[in-house]
Amino acid sequence: MSWKNIRLVFHREVRDQMRDRRTLFMIAVLPVLLYPSLGIGMVQMMWLFSEQPRTVVVVGHDNLPAEPALLDENGIRSEWFSGDQAANLEVVGHWLAASPPQGDKAVQPRLARRGNLLRQAEQISDQVVRLRSLEQQQAGGDQFAEEIEQVRITLSQLFSGSSMQVLIV
Repeated sequence: MSWKNIRLVFHREVRDQMRDRRTLFMIAVLPVLLYPSLGIGMVQMMWLFSEQPRTVVVVGHDNLPAEPALLDENGIRSEWFSGDQAANLEVVGHWLAASPPQGDKAVQPRLARRGNLLRQAEQISDQVVRLRSLEQQQAGGDQFAEEIEQVRITLSQLFSGSSMQVLIV
């Protein structure tokens, strides 16, 4: 086999590949579109899943067992987390009863927000109790199916409309 024949076959194959639209698309167009969009998507996913402050609402914290202790004076105990993840959690409902320093105007909006979150959490927990009651009553038939679906929709709307990420009842 001579170099002339190798060159002839190579040029023929390249010419055939350049005629094929699918091959040209896969070689030239797809990487230009795909790689930047994959890069942007990965950056957005990293930003979305990065550690952000989370709001945890605890309803009925007085009824929690003493051991193992879930809460301390600062919120959720840091020993349940690795690193400083506990610092990114704002626990509402645990220390709301403590009176803020008088004249501290920065604390008042936070207390109002926490009170609002607690009201929303109580509405959600009331709906959960109602849903459980309906599901127990329904045990044998479909007579409460529509009402159960309405309660689930209400629960979804209440939770998505609030700024809490976790609700502990």
